[in-house]
Amino acid sequence: MHISELKIKLQSISIKQIHLDKATFITDVPKFIDSHISFLERNSGNKKFLPYYNRLLKLLDLLPK
Repeated sequence: MHISELKIKLQSISIKQIHLDKATFITDVPKFIDSHISFLERNSGNKKFLPYYNRLLKLLDLLPK
């Protein structure tokens, strides 16, 4: 999934907090999304930023369909 598609899917999220995994609790989901998208857009193609992309996919996967 391209970053722009991911951005569109995530922009309508209304939750404020979520457990991403056992060790990760996000207290400000909109800020989490904005910062991760920003990092990915500024570093497009840089594999060092793949964890940011993976965390956004994980968040999307946890949301109710």
